[in-house]
Amino acid sequence: MRRSREFLFPRRNYLMGAYVGKSDRVLGWGKPMGGWKWIGLGAVMIAVGLAARAAENQPGGPTQSKNVILMIPDGCAVEAYTLARWIKGKELAVDGLEVALVKTHSADSVITDSAPAASAYATGVRTSNAFLSVGPQAKVLSLLAPPGEDLPYRPLATVLEGAKLLGKSTGIAVTCRVTHATPAAFMAHLPHRDDEQNIMIQVVHQNVDVVLGGGRELLLPTSAGGKRTDGRDLTTVLKARGYQMPETRQQLAQIRSGKVFGLFAPGHLAPEIDRPTIAPEQPSLEEMTRKAIELLKTDPDGFFLMVEGSQIDWACHANDPAYLVHEVLMFDRAVAAAAEFARQDGQTLLMVVADHGTGGVTIGNRGPLSKGNMPVEAVVEPIRRMKCSFSALWKKLGSRPTAQQLSEVLQDSWGIEVKPSEAEELLAEARRGGEYLLAALCQRYTVVGWTTHGHTGGDVVLFTLGPGKPKGVLASPQVGQCIAQALGIDLEKLNARLFVEPNQVLPGVKVELVFDPEGEPNLHPAAEKPLPKANPERSPPGAKQPRLARLEYGQRRIQLPLQENVVQRGDRTVELEGLCLYASQTKRLYVPMQVIRLLADSPEPLPPITRSR
Repeated sequence: MRRSREFLFPRRNYLMGAYVGKSDRVLGWGKPMGGWKWIGLGAVMIAVGLAARAAENQPGGPTQSKNVILMIPDGCAVEAYTLARWIKGKELAVDGLEVALVKTHSADSVITDSAPAASAYATGVRTSNAFLSVGPQAKVLSLLAPPGEDLPYRPLATVLEGAKLLGKSTGIAVTCRVTHATPAAFMAHLPHRDDEQNIMIQVVHQNVDVVLGGGRELLLPTSAGGKRTDGRDLTTVLKARGYQMPETRQQLAQIRSGKVFGLFAPGHLAPEIDRPTIAPEQPSLEEMTRKAIELLKTDPDGFFLMVEGSQIDWACHANDPAYLVHEVLMFDRAVAAAAEFARQDGQTLLMVVADHGTGGVTIGNRGPLSKGNMPVEAVVEPIRRMKCSFSALWKKLGSRPTAQQLSEVLQDSWGIEVKPSEAEELLAEARRGGEYLLAALCQRYTVVGWTTHGHTGGDVVLFTLGPGKPKGVLASPQVGQCIAQALGIDLEKLNARLFVEPNQVLPGVKVELVFDPEGEPNLHPAAEKPLPKANPERSPPGAKQPRLARLEYGQRRIQLPLQENVVQRGDRTVELEGLCLYASQTKRLYVPMQVIRLLADSPEPLPPITRSR
């Protein structure tokens, strides 16, 4: 989208320095992606990535796309698609797409969580569990090479941030809080996925064109009914930047153009199976996807959109088949909307890929319906009779249900008829806890089985459509690398432009960190005190963080509010093209190269982020 934002410097081509590092070629074309090393401005910047190994299969060719739509059905293993297909009674939208596989492990665990999985898709680098688009901690899986000493906790530029620098529109549409792990990985950089107050600060300052989901309470202070404990009202920032802020599906439907920050619930959105009853004012994932495409496609430069079926994962964590099927089928409708646009457009790469499996769902369990030949009706009918999620059913039971009440609720909500003796047995399970009752119901009255309430470590399916689609068996970082290649982004150059350490590129600069009032400023003459190496220990969320960085170089002084994209010089405040961040674990400050140009009063244009042809 052509923007009128004030940039400090013109965007002429400028080569910051030559690539001098050594790494594997993991994509089969272009520059190596496994490690970064640049020389420029009299200093060396090093960022060694944990890219996939050369032995792994290569994605497809380097065809460039105008638009990229990435759709993530969180926690959706293969058999969840199969179950949904039987319930739907015909092919899913993904069935007409081409297929590859993705290996999902994180840097430090065979079983990933959503934060590093999404970070790999966003940055092209594998990181540690709970980390959001920052380098991994030093300790990694035994079969992986350790990260370079400068990589841990370093912010890693995302494909969304790269798309913005190319002038493309960007969007996020999810059914969770927009600060939850998967969307946060594309918009924020923190080693704590639970630090959602700070995540929201970064999300608000990313200037994403369309943000749709939940989490309204994280915009407001507690004094205004929100959950922010820092007293900030982030809606003032959004309003100042021209965002429309719909809170209902009706308000969203009326929007035809412009920037949108639509949060439709204080927290997460309602489960799809319950939404028409308990939250009919909330938009569905299909509606949010269609609206996002409608708004973004008007940009002549193209767009990047990430859509997440967030609650597939939660349904599988709960081992709830009714919840799961409705989430997958709604996600399928969103995929159909995206595929329809991609086929008509012809310049859009569509990628549909889960971040991991959850629950170990199976068609077939140890119950009576799974014995012998299994007719379609044994799979379909029990789930079709379920009118609500198990969570909603459990609430209807109350704290001390009788066997009669249990029988009535099961009949009314899930279409299960139980004999008096069965009701007593089920009541005994209910008194042990909801998960015990649900397990008994699944085994006795459905063919759906589960192996865990957690994540699983298997490969996931990648469905693709359009130019630049990958092939074969990919490592998770290769998904992000493929997106970058499709958009024409050089991730090395993008990182060099968005996240530099001031003392590394401008010797003699002084950095003063300003903490909250009770803290003391911490002055670091960068040329005199070398920064410490990465500490592998993780600081807990809420650990003391500076709120400002003041930079001084010669007679020039600027002030940078951290986790934001603005620079203050005297009475002048200007938006930057990226965030200013501080990694407390390594005591390193990272700023866009744009800040260095301003501080040095340099006429040099900013370096390009596009791949060399």
